[in-house]
Amino acid sequence: MATPDWEAIKAAYQSGVSARSLAARFGVSHTAINKRAKKEGWTVVSTEVSTQPKVSSGNQSGNHGKTSNRKALSKVSTRKKSENSPETKRIPGRPFTAHNTESLKHGAYARRLLLSDDVTIDTLNTELKGELFLVRAGNMLAVTNIGKWTAQMEDATPEEQKNLREQIAAAEKGIMRNIARIESLERSLGALAIMAVTPAKIVADTAYKEAVTAKLTAENQGITTPLTEAIDELQSLNKGGKL
Repeated sequence: MATPDWEAIKAAYQSGVSARSLAARFGVSHTAINKRAKKEGWTVVSTEVSTQPKVSSGNQSGNHGKTSNRKALSKVSTRKKSENSPETKRIPGRPFTAHNTESLKHGAYARRLLLSDDVTIDTLNTELKGELFLVRAGNMLAVTNIGKWTAQMEDATPEEQKNLREQIAAAEKGIMRNIARIESLERSLGALAIMAVTPAKIVADTAYKEAVTAKLTAENQGITTPLTEAIDELQSLNKGGKL
């Protein structure tokens, strides 16, 4: 077996030829070539030539000056834009969501309690009828609880019976307070109903008084009115034509 030409293999390897190609050309395994290259420290020499033209020192200094000028102008332009532009971008539409804005419009209590908008709006739309409904509903719930606690008394221990009796007594007191509140609300609603029709009644009474006053004034001044003509005609009929 002939000895491989390792010098030729080394030169080809360093020129960039792969180990497998060299193995096929020289009849040596690529493993042996890689081992020898590693052992002897073969290095692949790059044969690529730079395609970028060299710049002379004069042109390089000129280009460097131009680059510095461009960078300075870019910094100035960026600084001007940052000074003129706002810190944050505008958001189309309403940037803030509504929260606790209604309480700012309706007095000291709403502002200090920091009520939410829905609570404030519902409070403004609540009437005495709503209050009356709430009190009556509370009484219904109290009565329901009393019935439930009374049924539990039968199977309760003495201690539990004592607690149930206290709860029943408290509920009964609450019911009595609610009844007084209901009566007060009913009177208030009745007074409001009277107040609602009072202006119209006053206007009607005033118009009637003005009409009566006008009639009496006309009669006293001898002015003929439809009523006086009817009375004269009736009187003439009663006389039977006699003067």
